[in-house]
Parts: sequence; structure tokens; C-alpha cells
Amino acid sequence: MTESNRTPGADGAAPGAAPSPAPTDPTAHEGEEHARRHFTLVLTSLLVLVVLVAAVAVVIAAIVLARGGPVGGADADDAGAADGAALGDGVAAASGPGSLAWASPLGAESWGTPAVAGDLVLAGANNGVLSAFTHADGEKAWEFDTGGQVRSAALVGGDAVYVTSDSGMVFALAVDGSELWRVDTGAGPVRRVWDDFGSRPALLGDALFVGTADGRLLALAASDGSQLWEYATGAPMRSDLTTGDGRVYAIGRDGVVHAVDAASGTAVWTKPLRGDGTTSPGFSDGVLVVGSRALQVLGLDAATGEELWSSSYGASWVQSGATIVGDRVTIGSSDIGEVRQLDLATGAPAWVATIGGWPWGIPAHAGGVFYASNISTEGMQPWEASLFALDGASGDVLWSAATGPAAEWAVDGQAMFGIAGSPVVADDLVIVAGLDGVLSAFRR
Repeated sequence: MTESNRTPGADGAAPGAAPSPAPTDPTAHEGEEHARRHFTLVLTSLLVLVVLVAAVAVVIAAIVLARGGPVGGADADDAGAADGAALGDGVAAASGPGSLAWASPLGAESWGTPAVAGDLVLAGANNGVLSAFTHADGEKAWEFDTGGQVRSAALVGGDAVYVTSDSGMVFALAVDGSELWRVDTGAGPVRRVWDDFGSRPALLGDALFVGTADGRLLALAASDGSQLWEYATGAPMRSDLTTGDGRVYAIGRDGVVHAVDAASGTAVWTKPLRGDGTTSPGFSDGVLVVGSRALQVLGLDAATGEELWSSSYGASWVQSGATIVGDRVTIGSSDIGEVRQLDLATGAPAWVATIGGWPWGIPAHAGGVFYASNISTEGMQPWEASLFALDGASGDVLWSAATGPAAEWAVDGQAMFGIAGSPVVADDLVIVAGLDGVLSAFRR
């Protein structure tokens, strides 16, 4: 057959025309489109992941700046090594006054005050555990379960540590955490918020004095816990006990001050305050300084209970205990967020420092500087600071530092922030136990 007689091909091309390209496979297009979509999805996911990681980093950085330094892990170790600070369970921060040296978890929020025993710092928490940490680096040395919330500070005396819990128990421990003895006062358990077993014991000679939540003052032999005498105050004991001139001074929840002979347990004098008694008394040079919810601080003759002077706090009730250094009294308010220094002899104000929140703790003193703390609730700008270093001569704020987030505990549905207890000083550190459940050490 000649070329001219050939019929068109299957592609319909005329004879002699160039051949048409091969038909396209539709499944190939679908595969390419699927690949493009998959690549786009992966790329988008990676971008979202990068944004999320960056956001988390920003949040962590903000928290770190609020706490004063890098948190945990290898980076914290490196930072601590650079500052020459060893690390415990917590973290290191940049050096300098007010910077965070370390922070160690307590397992629950703490309402108490740390105590120093040699190279250890002791702190209790609402989980019932008293924990001991080396104060140089915050490493946990031991812990002891009291079986009830530990609201008061431990008392260190000689080779023993004394601690109470709101279950009504009193424990004597060796400094290595081993139990020496325990006594059930029969006062617990107590679950009313303001009537907890929160009174720190006092020691005078071989007698340990303990205030209970059911309104008793007990004298126990420090060596074995045997009871020496009992005195009825008639109201729960929340304030720390104070001793001086052979007497024990205690304030009941009803606002009555009791001066009790330390040897016999008999009353020397009593004096009702105008308002509840929640403050811890301070004693020096025959003067007993007490605050009340009647918006004032009083100076009493420690021998007779006679009022020597009073200082009005205006619109604020006084929760803080007094620190007496020389002829000056330093004590916080509650509602107005002030720390004041008064003359011990007259009650005249020397200076006023505004730190905000509610300054509940007893100011600590070292090297001419007072360390004061506060708590606050939601709506009270709680993140500004909760620990303040105040110049002892002027009250000027030298530095301030913030502790962590709110406690689980709340007042009237509002979470609480900051430090309910008092600061303590250990060498070049000031240490606080916070409502965030963390024991924090800041450089002085």
C-alpha cells in the first residue's frame, strides 16, 4: 500500500503530520498535587511549632526575670558555676544583692518561717513535712513528717530542733532529723484557718514552752518532753511566745496578753488589748511591744503590764511581730502595707517604709539592714515584690525581690501570693518560705 492510501492514525492526525504527544496520566497529576499539599502541611506545622516554642521561651524568660534568674537544668548549673554558687533542687541567678541564689521545693505552700541550725535551713509546709536544706546550695538533707500542717517556725536550741504541727503534736528532733521524743498535747487536729497550731515554742533553760490551739500554755522538759506545768489562756494561741526576765509572754486569739512565771506557771499579770491578738510580742530592756487589730502598737512595762505608750497605725490592724534592735522597734502593718520603725522608749515614729500588700512577718535584721516580707491577694499587684531590704537608718528600699505564683489556699475565694512567714538570715543569704511552696534564698 502506498503512503497516500494510508488511513489516519488512531490519534486522528492527518497523514504526514507530526505525531501528537503521549496522553497525560491523570493519576500522575493527583500524586504531584498530593505531594505539594503534604509539603505545605509539614512546613506550616513546623512554623507553628517554632512559634509555640518561641512563645514558651518568652513566658519562661518572664518568670525567670520575676524570680531573679535562670531556672533548673544544665543552664542553671552553668549560671551557678559562673557565680560561684552551688545548686540544690533549685536554681542559680545572676550575682548581686537581691538576686536568687537557689530555690528548693517544699512540696506544699508554707505559712511558716524558716529556722537556721548550723549549716542547715529548716522549713515546714502544709503537707506536714519539716525539711532541712544546706543553706549554701539548697540541697535537701532530710525531711520529717509530722502528720499535720506545720504552720509555725521550728525552734533550734542546743543540739535539738523543736517543731509543732496543727495535729497537736510537739516533736524534738536531732539536727540530723532523727526523732528524740514526741508529745501529744491533745489540742488537735484543728482545721479552722486562723486557730491553727501556729505558735512557735520558746526555750528558757531546760524548759520548752508551747502554746496550743485550744487555749493552753504548756511547759515541757526540753530533754524528754515531760510536762512541768500547764496554764490556761482561755483562747487559741497563734502568736509566737517570747521570754524575758524569768517570764513567758503569750497573746491569746482573744487579744489578752499573759505574763506567766516561767518556773511555776502562775500568772504575773494579764492585760486585754483592744482587738484580737495575732501579733508576736517583742521584748527588750523591760519593755514588751505588742500589736493589735485595734490599729495600734503598744509598749508595755514587762514587769507589770502597764501601758507605757501607744502608736496609732491609722486604718491598719497590726499582724506583724516586732523586731527590737537597740532602742528601735521595727514592725509591719497589714492593711496599709507599711513597715514602721518606732522609738522603744516613747513609741515615736523614726521612719515609715511602704512595701505594699500585707506585711505579716517579723522583720529580720543583719548588718544594719531590715528584711521585710508581705503577702497579697488577686487585685493587689502581687507580682511587684514580696521581699524587701530596708535601710535600717532611713527605711529606704535597697532592693526587692518577687517569689512565685499563688498558693492553692485562698481568702474569700482570692488566691494569695507572697510570704506569710518571716525572713531569716544565714550568712550572706536571706531565706524565705513562700505561699508558692518554694524555699528561696536571695543574696544580701
